[in-house]
Amino acid sequence: MNLVINATSITSDGITGIERFALQISKELYLIEKNLEVFSTYNIPEMAIVAQSSKFLAAVNQIFGKYEYVLRAIWDQTFFRYHVSKSKPDIVFFPIQEGMLFPPVKQIVTVHDLHYLHFNQSIFVDCHIKPCT
Repeated sequence: MNLVINATSITSDGITGIERFALQISKELYLIEKNLEVFSTYNIPEMAIVAQSSKFLAAVNQIFGKYEYVLRAIWDQTFFRYHVSKSKPDIVFFPIQEGMLFPPVKQIVTVHDLHYLHFNQSIFVDCHIKPCT
C-alpha cells in the first residue's frame, strides 16, 4: 500500500499532545509499512529516509508562530494536493483535524476532541470550583 502522511503539525520532538500523537503514529506506521512518505516541518530522526521536510512550512512556522496553521491549511489545499494528485498514493493520513477539501485520493483525518459539542463549558468550570455531583 502506498501511504502519505501529512505530519506538518510536528514542529519539534513532540511538545504538544497532538504533535506527540502525530510523531508516534508516524513512527509506528513506518514500522508496519515501509512504502510511505511523511511530510513534516520537523526532521524525524528515525525516519530520515522517508521524511520530506517542507522548508517553506518550517520558515512559516518560525515567522508566524501560532498563526502558521492558516498558511499550513493553504499549503494542504495547494502544494500538498498537487503532490498527492501527482504521486497518487492509495491513501493520505492526517494525524490532525485538517484534511483536503475534495481529496483526489482517499484520506483519513484524525479528530482529537469533540467534547465541546456535547458538554456545556460551565460544567467543567463548576467541577474545578467545587466537587462535581
